[in-house]
Amino acid sequence: MKLAHARIVTNDVPGLTRFYQEVTGMTPVGDERYVEFHGAELALAISSRQVIDLHSAGAATPQANRSMILDFEVEDVDAARLRLQAIVAEFVMEPKTQP
Repeated sequence: MKLAHARIVTNDVPGLTRFYQEVTGMTPVGDERYVEFHGAELALAISSRQVIDLHSAGAATPQANRSMILDFEVEDVDAARLRLQAIVAEFVMEPKTQP
């Protein structure tokens, strides 16, 4: 079994798409209801609740909790933090070097 993608469910697909496009520099593929950013091993998907409800009504509720953490690999954590502070309003957890 291979992990194919992680999906974030939101009420604002266009807004979250712009955010992750600016943060990652990746080009999104999709529309105003569902978008994917394709990485080498994993795709990050952004979906509207309406798309989720087409397949399984009520399976996901945007902004219901803070249970997802996304990790990104960068060459220089400090440089990435400086770049992101212009984009990110509030860091839930400060970027740090992981082993």
